[in-house]
Amino acid sequence: KGKKVAIGTPSGSAALATYVALDYLGLVPKRDNVVLLQVGGVPERMAALRAGTVEATSLSPELGQVVTAEGYRVLVDTGKENVPFQSSGLVISRKLIKSDPQLIENITKAIVEGVAFIHNPSNKKTVERIIAKYLRLDKPDRVEKAYQDLRQKLPRKPCPTLQGVASVLKLMAQHGINPKASQLKPENVVDMSLCKKLDENGFMDRLYQGW
Repeated sequence: KGKKVAIGTPSGSAALATYVALDYLGLVPKRDNVVLLQVGGVPERMAALRAGTVEATSLSPELGQVVTAEGYRVLVDTGKENVPFQSSGLVISRKLIKSDPQLIENITKAIVEGVAFIHNPSNKKTVERIIAKYLRLDKPDRVEKAYQDLRQKLPRKPCPTLQGVASVLKLMAQHGINPKASQLKPENVVDMSLCKKLDENGFMDRLYQGW
């Protein structure tokens, strides 16, 4: 209560993840005087935390061991606590899906292949180099911790969940991000057909064969 939390943008995934965590902890920003400050991306939020400008922030799973190694505590691990939350996803208009379904399938396949690339141990050095660059981690032990956390927590089959989307819609309406979200059901905005197709036809499983 009465603390400052770093986020990216008011409607971004870090803000929504923060609302999810606060809700899980029984905190309401206005009632409990929790101030959300727009700071920027992950590196900027990490810097604000280290500088003491904020007391907390929402971070992606691969940074769990990094921050605990620096002496910080993880207040809520939504994965461990099984808190439903859809942090990211591929957003496409229905018009584009109908007009060019092959394009959408190709994009989805590329995302699934990217996830498999991360999980493949033979790509470790490349993945670590990318992690170090975009998360601005300059110490090998921190990069290693981030890599291990990422592989452990990144789902091999990156399909959305209706429960996770329902949580996002609820919080968007509750916190005034988009009041119209309360009128939607997860089924209105989630199309599981392509993910189901790539799973049932063996595309996803084949990416993990041979290693």
